[in-house]
Amino acid sequence: TASPAPRHITEANMPNCSHYMPDSERFKTTSSMSSIFAVPDHRSPQMEDTMRKHARSEFRVERIRERQREFSERSHASNEATREFDELKVARKALNQFNYERKCRMSCA
Repeated sequence: TASPAPRHITEANMPNCSHYMPDSERFKTTSSMSSIFAVPDHRSPQMEDTMRKHARSEFRVERIRERQREFSERSHASNEATREFDELKVARKALNQFNYERKCRMSCA
């Protein structure tokens, strides 16, 4: 069975090695990483999981906001089209009434 090479442990002090880790990375402890004064480290697995979780939830929230925005735009466009159609319907009705009255006057005269 293939097991991962522990070279970063055995040869950690060789800067040319592909697994080289600086001392600040090698000697991290849970207490120093979890300290209230510690800077969040995006390379720690807990922080990666937390960042991934927040990114996922932020993506979902943005997607919901985008859908609501699109829905409100469509609703606004639909309401505008309905209002315009109703105005034109009233105008067509008035024009038809005017033409009818004009034809009646012309036939009576």
